[in-house]
Amino acid sequence: MKKNTFIINVRDLFVKDTGVIDTYKVLDSILESDIDDFSKSVINGKVDVVKINNYDVLVEFDLNCKVRINCVRCLKKYPLSIRIKFNQTYSINPVIGEQEYVIKNYQIDISNVIVEEIITHLPIKPLCSQNCSGIIGHGNYRKD
Repeated sequence: MKKNTFIINVRDLFVKDTGVIDTYKVLDSILESDIDDFSKSVINGKVDVVKINNYDVLVEFDLNCKVRINCVRCLKKYPLSIRIKFNQTYSINPVIGEQEYVIKNYQIDISNVIVEEIITHLPIKPLCSQNCSGIIGHGNYRKD
């Protein structure tokens, strides 16, 4: 992963034997996303790419993500650390309906699948702290 950390070139992997694993380190990489909460997410960890056959690779993710999200009580942004571990298969000849997991020109873009996984790991009710008082001074505040 050189130029764009979230684009992996798998051309060399396809000339190797089935079962071969290439490992990529992801160090302090900034995830660019159209979703505001993830536009400056910092990602660390590793990505293993395994050749399954002559058409498919399995990508195994083990990442630590730091995102900034809004507290539901005070509405201020706060940092949240999330660890995500998951697998995704990418194919040169994808099944209809799975077009986003395609190997194009022997490259795979893993940024979208990382954003999808971050979203599934977000808390339903994000709080900056358990003691958050909510919005104060606007007539709307938390009464305990």
